[in-house]
Amino acid sequence: EEGTFSDKKMLFLARDLEQSILESKYSDILKTENLEYNKIAKQIVRETFAHKKMIDEAISKLPKG
Repeated sequence: EEGTFSDKKMLFLARDLEQSILESKYSDILKTENLEYNKIAKQIVRETFAHKKMIDEAISKLPKG
């Protein structure tokens, strides 16, 4: 009503954004022979997965209901 989000809604939004990044598989779409790019793209995917896992854990600790 005030134009703000609760912490709970923000966690769900963050999780959904991280999931959409993982599902986009942009590193598979933008294939290249450039080893440095491939290394960075894989690192981004790993970090995104780890970040999503942290968000999922925070959501699992939220009070039910």
